[in-house]
Amino acid sequence: MAGYALPILITVVILAVTWYLSRPKRNYPPTISGWLPWIGCAFSYGKNPPQVLVDGYKKFGDIFSLYLFGERMTIMAGKDAVNLFFTAGESIFSANQAYRFTVPVFGKGVVYDVEPDVLVEQKKLIKGGLTTTRFRQYVDAIEEETVKYFDEKWASEGTADILSDFNSVTVLTSTRCLQGQEVRDNFTAEFAALYLDLDAALSPVGFFFPDAPLPAMRRRDASRKQLGGLFKKIMDRRRADPEEMEKHPDIMSTLMSCTYKDGTPLPDEEVVGMLVALLLAGQHTSNVTGTWLGLFLLSHKEELAKVMKEQDTVLQGRTHLTYEDITSMEVLERAMTETLRMRPPIIMLMRRVMQDVDYKGFVIPKGSIVSVAPALVHNTEEYWPQPDKFTPDRHLEPKSDRYAFIGFGAGRHQCSGESFAYVQIKTIWSTLLRKYDIELAGTFPQPDYTTLIAGPKAPVMVRYRKKVTPAL
Repeated sequence: MAGYALPILITVVILAVTWYLSRPKRNYPPTISGWLPWIGCAFSYGKNPPQVLVDGYKKFGDIFSLYLFGERMTIMAGKDAVNLFFTAGESIFSANQAYRFTVPVFGKGVVYDVEPDVLVEQKKLIKGGLTTTRFRQYVDAIEEETVKYFDEKWASEGTADILSDFNSVTVLTSTRCLQGQEVRDNFTAEFAALYLDLDAALSPVGFFFPDAPLPAMRRRDASRKQLGGLFKKIMDRRRADPEEMEKHPDIMSTLMSCTYKDGTPLPDEEVVGMLVALLLAGQHTSNVTGTWLGLFLLSHKEELAKVMKEQDTVLQGRTHLTYEDITSMEVLERAMTETLRMRPPIIMLMRRVMQDVDYKGFVIPKGSIVSVAPALVHNTEEYWPQPDKFTPDRHLEPKSDRYAFIGFGAGRHQCSGESFAYVQIKTIWSTLLRKYDIELAGTFPQPDYTTLIAGPKAPVMVRYRKKVTPAL
């Protein structure tokens, strides 16, 4: 029997090689080479993601792949590819499966832990609390919080870290407007620590290793439980006294009063999850976008002058803002849109591939990740001439390509808080620019790519001086 071992082994090897050579060839998209098979491009991508993506686009065209910690990620870059990404159904490209790492942060039964049709319903319920009537109240609250914060934090003149300060004021305004006055009143150092623990889990480490027994993940789970308990106490108090519901026209009261299409009321845990998702997803992106907006205006004096002229034109000597004032500030809005184009806070939008997809002769394999990168789409000549130039007036005319600007995503997963973000950021900067003369205290900062939300590298120092006769 032993004499047959070698011939059998040779036969098996020949059959295996024959099968390997004769099997159907799968033409995967071209791949950016990485240093190591499993780690892939993690080091170069972690250092400068947009540069890796731009280099891949220039070398391979509108579809290419890279590996990050064992994940094959296919980048959809050209117009046809981007269109496919946003129009393919959830059964083909699944956001739920790509963003499962958010479930421990946001909670069960909300956002990416529900079927697509339920998520659509939940987003509609949230939008029900973002009405024009509410926005009128929000502008008053945001202006009040901004004036109070900077009156207490800034002296008559000095230097400050605008990234840190903008982070604080966006948290305060977001909690007051979206979670309610009671949550704002409870925004103590302890609450801030809970928030930061959850925010820290929305990171590259959290994406690739959400269930790892790491200290950050343990803090995430403990803080989520505590924050949920805080929201639940406020909800119980409101429910016990119907007048409390009337006194607080915020998203919490809206969601507590809502039902699904079948008449089922939202369970408390789902209300809590949606509030947490709103706070985390919205605040962080607003913070970095607001900071970048200020940096671009302060480093482009001609654009800042246009914004200041608009302030005078819109307000005509009045000192307090209204919602109608904010919507009339089109120059400031274009500057914000251009900021989102040049520095999109979310570098990549991702989906999990649920079945093999053929695209122009390439196979995007089931189980892999497919992505569209705002950082790439917004910064290539195919979509935007002179993409490196800060030109707010390029947004005077709408783009014919519906996916040329995806600062808030697009399609069924477009951000529900887009309108609130514009109102919030425009109100804060209108208030600041009318009250202070501000200039950069150093060089224009580079992006920080160590988190999933790409803000400027801290600290971001500015010099300020309170105006002798501030316009508020």
